[in-house]
Amino acid sequence: MIMLRTVGVQGDTLSSLLKQRGKSDFAIILCENINIEIFNIESHPEGIIIRNGEKFLLNGRDLIYEGPFDQWEAHPKGIVTRVGKDFFLNGRKLLYQGDYDIHHDEWQPDFNLDGLIIRRKNNFFLNGEKLLYQGPCDEWKAHPDGFVIRIGDEFWLISLSKKELLYKGEWTSWDIYPGGMKEIIICHHNYYFWIHYPNNQKKLILSKRITNNWRAHNDGIITTESNEAILYLITT
Repeated sequence: MIMLRTVGVQGDTLSSLLKQRGKSDFAIILCENINIEIFNIESHPEGIIIRNGEKFLLNGRDLIYEGPFDQWEAHPKGIVTRVGKDFFLNGRKLLYQGDYDIHHDEWQPDFNLDGLIIRRKNNFFLNGEKLLYQGPCDEWKAHPDGFVIRIGDEFWLISLSKKELLYKGEWTSWDIYPGGMKEIIICHHNYYFWIHYPNNQKKLILSKRITNNWRAHNDGIITTESNEAILYLITT
């Protein structure tokens, strides 16, 4: 029987467990005894952020923020919350306050500048002012270098300096880790997880059937099984 290491046991953090990783270690338990029907989860450099009501907890234990919010998104430094038309990092630092239509606009954090990317129809603005992109978009997510738009089977990186095709091809679901990983992670047919590089090269990082929601992490794929949040590590 293979025993998985668990974050929080004997004070171990995810970083310390990764340093102790053996050749046979394929996963790390981030949190136990969670009810996935009422919790929302997002990636964090030290594991996973779990929301329960107005509490945001790192790996289900350490409080990041508690308080009112209307929307929230993951950030390498914690979370960004929207309260009306105001946007805060971890409920303390004001990132943006200004023109925002809560009924029609969309938003994602800007990771580099601790600001905000706002979408108004097919126009994307940095902090609501500087136009970054104008054009079609089926879906979009924040990226360490800007944001990624999906147009059909094409994934484009939009930044202050360029528009770059990262990947074109088949996909089932996709996600981007909000920390250091600068490639798209694609889940194809709910079985194979790939890192896709801008030169259309790819690397298989995990082969496992995952039926629940999953999130990208710099060290692998996070998903929930039974009442546990598990980080499946990138195959070396």
